Amino acid sequence: MINFEDRQAVRFPRPLVLAATIALVFAGCDSLLEVELPGSITEDSLNDPSQATVLVSSAIADIECAYSDLAATDAAGNEDVFFRVTGWWGGAHEYRETPSTTNCNTTENAYGWYTPLHKGRYVAERAFAALNEWEVENRERLQAQAGIYAGVAYNVLGDYFCEVTADKGPLMSPDETLAKAEDYLTKALANIQASGDFAIADGEVTTSARQMAHALRARVRFSRGPAHYADALADAAEVQEGFIAWVTREASGPRQRSNKVFSGNNENAYNTVNGVVTWWPLSNPQPIPFTGYRNLGILPDGRAVTDAGFAITTADAGAVADPRVPVLDTGQTSNGHALWTQQKYTSRDSDIPLVKWEEVWLIRAEIEGGQTAIDLVNDIRAHHGLPLVTYLSASDAEGIENLIIEERRRSLFLEARFWATKIQHKDKLWFPRGRDFTPAGHAYRNAVRVVMPDNEFDLHPDLSLSQQGSMCGDEAPAA
Repeated sequence: MINFEDRQAVRFPRPLVLAATIALVFAGCDSLLEVELPGSITEDSLNDPSQATVLVSSAIADIECAYSDLAATDAAGNEDVFFRVTGWWGGAHEYRETPSTTNCNTTENAYGWYTPLHKGRYVAERAFAALNEWEVENRERLQAQAGIYAGVAYNVLGDYFCEVTADKGPLMSPDETLAKAEDYLTKALANIQASGDFAIADGEVTTSARQMAHALRARVRFSRGPAHYADALADAAEVQEGFIAWVTREASGPRQRSNKVFSGNNENAYNTVNGVVTWWPLSNPQPIPFTGYRNLGILPDGRAVTDAGFAITTADAGAVADPRVPVLDTGQTSNGHALWTQQKYTSRDSDIPLVKWEEVWLIRAEIEGGQTAIDLVNDIRAHHGLPLVTYLSASDAEGIENLIIEERRRSLFLEARFWATKIQHKDKLWFPRGRDFTPAGHAYRNAVRVVMPDNEFDLHPDLSLSQQGSMCGDEAPAA
């Protein structure tokens, strides 16, 4: 059970080094993330003002590690980017019903994002609360970072889970969980207002904490639905073209946390980049719209997707390759499947976008629609030197919706975000829902959203397993 409120159950085993030693190690570092974090932190350090920077850094490290594993596994599986072609790497991740509870680690045949996400959330929340009382150097900036990353954790949980509990608390619906994310991001912005804008980790994460918080809050408010769209647009207006906040990765050294997308696909061939899904339903196989990530292209008039929802590829006459979705046919096979590799992340230390301006532009496009939506997509196209959209009219709402969905697939390729788009567009984007299982070797399962692991309910004093998936309606995994 991921519950850290009970002090006797805190899952941070005492390390072999003393908290004071950790502080001394950190004191000589120039960057928030330039620190040899212990494998765990002490409970005592959660109450020690001298450990404020260590606590915030630890929270960021756990949440970043979780996000890397999320991008490589469950998110990619639900977005139909990857399917597994070996028996390793923690089993199937295509439409899993529940996430793995494994901790973050550097082992290349294991992954886990749910547990470290909650660990990072817990530490971020504890640090944020403590910093209300502690008088420490850079207090406002540290508290802003704790709030931002608590917001990141609740954002992921609210976007992708049927319901969430934290620290023996009550079950929260997706919207209630996203409201927690919004609250922390709002508080973080107040800290930033007090301290002035600043770079996180000397710019390794982002050059602007303020824009990061606004971009994330725009995402959260958009996920909460139409009643929050005006506020989402207000946040989006604060984000500049070219802005990115990163999940930092290190291939070696004291902060070794590999980019699991690269290690799982490019180095170890545990999975392959998917083509168009054509095998479902088994009784009458049909190509599935908005699937397939191989050889994507754009026509001279800017068309990237047909009216039926099928992507333009470089096989279409006149199409140019889309560099936002770089993939390679290796010419090899793995367990009988053609092995395609992603080329977006080129090494184990490639950083992963956490939130960026293209996502914000597409949020604005979906909310505003019409010619404004086309213009916003063309901003993205121009930024990447791609053909501008001239084939659509501002009155073609269906065509604009398809355009935005396809742009999200491509702009947010392997960034753990298109899954949220699928949940928001269940009317036209595909989930297998367990109605018809795939041929052997593909291992697709049931989930739309995921549910918390069984032990979250078994060990919670006020919950029972019968409540698993109870807040998800038709987004729950199929029976």
